Amino acid sequence: MAKHPDTKELLWFNQAHLFHVTSLDEKTRNALLTVYSEEQLPRNALYGDGTPIEHEYLQHIHNTFNENKIFFEWQKGDILILDNMLVAHGRNPYCGDRNVLVMMGDSYSSWAVDKQSDED
Repeated sequence: MAKHPDTKELLWFNQAHLFHVTSLDEKTRNALLTVYSEEQLPRNALYGDGTPIEHEYLQHIHNTFNENKIFFEWQKGDILILDNMLVAHGRNPYCGDRNVLVMMGDSYSSWAVDKQSDED
């Protein structure tokens, strides 16, 4: 969790749901689990104390993301500007060429909730 520097909202600001073993397709997940135990996987997400995140919690997070997706058709010349803390972003498979340019604004490194005072 993180507190937004401007709105002060408490936000889900991590990618545990993307790095957790449940984000892999079933065939890949099962193949990895035949070689590694869940604790030894080369890519996985756990709670901060190292305990496993319950699969039903990750499923809830995946479902919430899927229920809140917004799709739009890019057109030549389109520009997307977003607040990376307030909006999750991604892409779906596509065909053809594309040119993606990224510009980052002010960095915000003091994001951890437990490192911020209530006065922030």
